[in-house]
Amino acid sequence: TATWNTTETWNALKFSIADPHYYAYEFQSNCPGSVGSAALFTARARGDLDADGAESTFERVGTVNDQMEVQGSGGLYEFQPTE
Repeated sequence: TATWNTTETWNALKFSIADPHYYAYEFQSNCPGSVGSAALFTARARGDLDADGAESTFERVGTVNDQMEVQGSGGLYEFQPTE
């Protein structure tokens, strides 16, 4: 959780989780300063729930439209969801 308090992106998103959690969260954008339809992002959660070294991954991509509204992809990408 310390990363969320010291990273510009997490601060801008006002993201935090106060309770214990099982996943590590990531947010990537195409580049700072991109606005409108040029703004692209990926939000990702990764975790190893059964401690076997293999991670589950859940990922969603999105854009920001010209009205500054966030539009997520049509579905959620999952890789090894039961790990």
